[in-house]
Amino acid sequence: MIEIDEKKLIQDLYYTRNSFSSGVSKDMIKNDYAEFSMLNDVFATIFGKMFRLEHIFRNADEVQKMINKFQNNNRLNFLNFAFLNQELIHELFTNYTDYLKSIDFKHIPYVEQVRRYSEKDFIDLILSYYSTYGDLYYKAAKKYFDENRIHMGFKDMGNNTAGFYSSLIWLKSGYIISMYKGYNTWSATSFCHELGHAIDAETFIFPQQKVIPALSDMLMEVPSTTFELGFLDYLKRNKIDVKGSEIIQNDRIMFLKECANNYDVIYNEDDVMVELNGDVLIPCPEKYPISRITFNEDGTALVDNKLKCEKDSYYVDGNFVYVNKYKVYHYREDMLYGLGYYFALHLNMIKDNSMQDFKKVFNNIITSRKECSLPEIIEKLGIRLEDFVSGELIKPKIAGEYLTLKKRYNVY
Repeated sequence: MIEIDEKKLIQDLYYTRNSFSSGVSKDMIKNDYAEFSMLNDVFATIFGKMFRLEHIFRNADEVQKMINKFQNNNRLNFLNFAFLNQELIHELFTNYTDYLKSIDFKHIPYVEQVRRYSEKDFIDLILSYYSTYGDLYYKAAKKYFDENRIHMGFKDMGNNTAGFYSSLIWLKSGYIISMYKGYNTWSATSFCHELGHAIDAETFIFPQQKVIPALSDMLMEVPSTTFELGFLDYLKRNKIDVKGSEIIQNDRIMFLKECANNYDVIYNEDDVMVELNGDVLIPCPEKYPISRITFNEDGTALVDNKLKCEKDSYYVDGNFVYVNKYKVYHYREDMLYGLGYYFALHLNMIKDNSMQDFKKVFNNIITSRKECSLPEIIEKLGIRLEDFVSGELIKPKIAGEYLTLKKRYNVY
């Protein structure tokens, strides 16, 4: 099974910890401390070892205040992006879901249809795909296999995560962590997604030592989803795994629909709370007639002599209302992946027409996403804003692929 080079990871973590201890620049701490901590946890999970983090900084209190301020500023930038673009995002998501409803789009999860590979064929397939983009992207992808910067079978993902990419900007190095254990089209597609993040880092972030905080980088999933969907097209076009690629494509179209639906719920809700990680909490209030309520001396409320509420309670029209439960929506993630896959569908449409045009547009988008507004980024696609928002250009492909699946599996 593909595994990380333990010595290489130890070396990267060792050098980074020592740099923090010796008093590095604030920018390096802002850029790399969170990733260092994450990779240290990975190190502990895989190899049962980790670097101690206590006393890592000369002035821990000052550093923590700086990190808190940095994170709060990033949160505000994320919220500003969400507020400024909420109408545009809601409109394009609504148009997308309305179209899927109009063609009665269904999820067809025949996951057993995907093809399996040997380890050698698995790696060769992925690198063969990236070679279609030219040497720059191919060499970036190949580096992660050659230098053993990928680990499969990771056991501590959580949140249904299939994998993630983590990097240390100052060392110009990164690692791909995957939960998958087998070599098949599902895991290959996930690899291509994470390698998209790696290519973003290797060709843009590392060379320019770019500071793009993950919390406020709302287009960070565009490179990964673009290469992911492009890989599915590659499998189908070259008749490597036609059925598997169509099943996974259907799954991704449905996933984008789920992101859009979640966004719609939040958009239409007045009473929400946004947490530091971008999740949204929507209160789930319960009402009881005042006749059923008694109060303890400390102010806590009892409903039918049972403790029901310690806070967030109020009266409405003679009823006692309490809120102890909240519905959690992953607001930031839904926006990230929703925009990612929506852009990816358009970018792969451009690639189908011209690889040269695609590489130019793709490079313009990933290298200017920090400085440009969302409408300005859309303009760089060379597509009219109204056509992008309506989804008219991607509808034929979605409908055509879905019709093929419906006929194959007799889904009506």
